[in-house]
Amino acid sequence: MGKEGGDKGTTYVTEDVYEELTDPRRKNESFFEGCGHATTSAALDGISKHKALLSRSRLAELGDSAVSGERADPIPKVYVQEHLNYGLQYSDISWFNEFPVDIELDKRKTYPLRDIAPDHGISLGHEVPIDAVSALYAPSSNKTELEGWKDKNCPNAKVHSYEAYDCYRSSQK
Repeated sequence: MGKEGGDKGTTYVTEDVYEELTDPRRKNESFFEGCGHATTSAALDGISKHKALLSRSRLAELGDSAVSGERADPIPKVYVQEHLNYGLQYSDISWFNEFPVDIELDKRKTYPLRDIAPDHGISLGHEVPIDAVSALYAPSSNKTELEGWKDKNCPNAKVHSYEAYDCYRSSQK
């Protein structure tokens, strides 16, 4: 996928990624316009249960424990960046069926919660409501599973594969 006047290289993608990129129903959809929280699929059950992204300290108050990156790096709040992290900034894949997930949050809904934290990015406090989720990103091989979770928990969110996002981003250069 080269862009006129730019690199004329070829990008090879699987059929499902090609369909995601060329689906006419997605013609006006954009990729990543919010802020992103990196995690893994292990955190999805807790997000469903609490209807929110919770900090490690809030989980402890509720008698739960973190199941993704915060167990290794005790970050006190929910942090986001203004780019995708491919689920891996603070999270390690621990199980064969676990996969990275980036959760895009609507900037308009999270702006009132923002606090700049030099060491970790942008803090959104201890609790971010699930209705702030605007899109979810995962490897294309896990997209169907993530779509099922999205349908039950945040039906208005979009689901994108990392591969389609990368193709879109490289075509914009």
